Amino acid sequence: MMNINLSTTESSISKTLNLSASGDVWFSSIPTQTVGDTFETEIYVDTNSQSLATYGLRIVYNESVIQIASVNDVIAGAEGFVSTVNVDNANGFVTIIGIDEMGVDPSSQLHLLTINWSAVDAGTSSLDLTIDTLSDIDFFDIGTPNAIDSSVEVKEPPQAPVLSFPVAFYYREGTTGHSITWIAIDDNPTTYNITRIKMPDYQNVIQVASGSYSSGDSITITVDGLLVGTYHYTCTVYDGDGLSKLTMTMVKVVPKRGGNVWFSSVSTQTVGDIFETEIYVNTSNQKLAGYGFDIRWNQNILNVQGGYDGITAGADGFLPYAIVDNNAGTMMLTGFDPNGVGPNNQLHLLTITWIAIGIGNSPLNLFIDDLLDTDLNTLGIPQDFDASVEVEDIPTQAPVLNSPANVSYQEGETGNSITWIATDYNPTTYTITQNDTQEASGSWSSDNPITINVDGLSFGLYIYIITVNDGSGNNATDSVYVLVYKVPEPPGGGEIPGYDLFIFLGSLWITVLAMIYLRRRR
Repeated sequence: MMNINLSTTESSISKTLNLSASGDVWFSSIPTQTVGDTFETEIYVDTNSQSLATYGLRIVYNESVIQIASVNDVIAGAEGFVSTVNVDNANGFVTIIGIDEMGVDPSSQLHLLTINWSAVDAGTSSLDLTIDTLSDIDFFDIGTPNAIDSSVEVKEPPQAPVLSFPVAFYYREGTTGHSITWIAIDDNPTTYNITRIKMPDYQNVIQVASGSYSSGDSITITVDGLLVGTYHYTCTVYDGDGLSKLTMTMVKVVPKRGGNVWFSSVSTQTVGDIFETEIYVNTSNQKLAGYGFDIRWNQNILNVQGGYDGITAGADGFLPYAIVDNNAGTMMLTGFDPNGVGPNNQLHLLTITWIAIGIGNSPLNLFIDDLLDTDLNTLGIPQDFDASVEVEDIPTQAPVLNSPANVSYQEGETGNSITWIATDYNPTTYTITQNDTQEASGSWSSDNPITINVDGLSFGLYIYIITVNDGSGNNATDSVYVLVYKVPEPPGGGEIPGYDLFIFLGSLWITVLAMIYLRRRR
C-alpha cells in the first residue's frame, strides 16, 4: 500500500507504509471536515505474530468540535471485535473494551474498530489515544503497546455575507450631508450592487452604485439632492461561494415649508435598554410659542421612563404640561412660551426617555393638535412624521453548570451525595439519570444546589448525568461517576473451592481497575 499523504505526520506515514512496530495502535488519516458532517475514523493494530484477544482503549477529544452520537457508533472493524463502549460527550472521552477468548489472527495492520463521528462546531480536536491493555490469548502484552494520537480539523460551512441594516431616516428638501453606509463582512468577498426605487413606483429601479468590496469595508453612497418623496435603497453583496446578502433602507425627503414635526432616528434596542427620542420642529421664519401633541405607542413594548419626569425640554425648546399613561401607551403634551423660540428649521423641542420592556416593533405615532407662533398663527402647514422602535430579546446563553468530583465509597457506607449548582437567567427543569435510568427530575433555581443521594448502591461503577434546561431552549449537562467498592476478605480458615477464589480475585481486580480509571479521569 503506497498511499502517502505529505500533510500527515511522520508516524502516520509509517503506518500507511506498513512500517509499524508490534503493539502500535493508530488512527486512519482524517481529511478536513465541515460543521454538520458525519465521518469515520478507523483504528488499526500491529499485532505482529501474536493473536489479539483483549484490549482496553480510551480516546479523549474536544467535545465542542466533534462528538460520538451513541455507543452504536463504535463498531468492530473488518478483523476486530468490541465488547463494551462508554461514550461521554459532556466531558469528551470514549472508553472501549474488547475481549475475544479465541483471539484474532496476527496482522501488521489489523482493522480493529470503526468510529462514526459528528462535526458539531469549527475548530481542531486532538484524538488522544491511551492503551490500558493490549494482550494476546495468554494475557501477554502484544509487543510494546504504543498509542499514536491523531487530530481532526473542522471548518465552518460557507456562510452568506453579513450585511448591516442601516436605520431609515428622513431629511428636508434642499439640505445636504446625507448618506447611507453599509458594512459587509465575508471571508470571500467579491462585488456589491446598490439600487433605488421611488415609492410607490416598484417598476422603475435605478442602479446607483456597484463595485468590489473587502470584508469589513464601509460601502457608502450620498443621497443628497432628492425630490420630496419616499425612496427605498437596496444593497446586495456577493461572495466567491455563490452566496449573497440583501438589505433595504428607506429615505424620506420632506418639504422645506415650516410646520413639520418629527422624531429623531432610533436604533434597534434590547429588552431593558433605556434610550431617548428627540422631537424637532421646522418653524421656518416664524417663532414657536405654543404646541399641543398626542403621542401613542405600544405599551407592551415601551414605557416612558419615570412618567412625566421622562420628558425634558430640548436644547431650543420649553417644557410642556404633560399627561403620561404608560398603561395605555398615550401621552398629551401642551406647551406655551409667550416670547417664542426660533426661528429654526430644526428646533430641538423635547427629549423623551424610554425603557424597552417587551419584544417587537412599537410605532411612535405623533398627532399635532396645535403649532402656533407668538401671534397665535399656525406655523406653516403642520405635518407630523411618525417613527418606530424595534426591540429585540436579550441574547440567550446556555446555563452554566459546575462539575462536581467523582464519588467513591465502600459498599454499605452512608452520607454520600452529588451536588450541582447551575446558573441561568431563565431556569426551568432538570433531570438526573443513573446508567440511563431516570433517578430524579423537577424545577431548579439559578445558583441554588441540586442534590441527589447516592447511598445504598451495590458493588459496581455508576454514571450519574444531569441535564438542566432553561426557558430559551438551551441546556447544559454534566456527568459524575460513583464507584461502590468492597474489599473482599482474603481466603482463610481452610481450603476455598477454586470458584470462590476466582470470585475473590475477580472482585479485587475490578475494584482496582475502577479506582485507576477514576483517578485517570480526574
